[in-house]
Amino acid sequence: MIEEILKILDTYWKDKNVEGMKRYGITSSSKILRVPKTKLRELAKKIGKNHELALELWKTNIYEVRILASMIVEPEKIMKT
Repeated sequence: MIEEILKILDTYWKDKNVEGMKRYGITSSSKILRVPKTKLRELAKKIGKNHELALELWKTNIYEVRILASMIVEPEKIMKT
């Protein structure tokens, strides 16, 4: 499932997002996909809440993937894992 999500996110990247990210101290690296937050919200809505997937996505250490993980995590389960 993670590979599928990464493929989807790869289709969303926008080069122009790099400049906007720099204003917030997010510098370009291989761990940044340059995906607009609106696209992350759309994907999170399609996925729905999924705590286990969120934990796996967090392990990728990729900026946007971690944002996505925070959108689909079930907060009430955080302390239980």
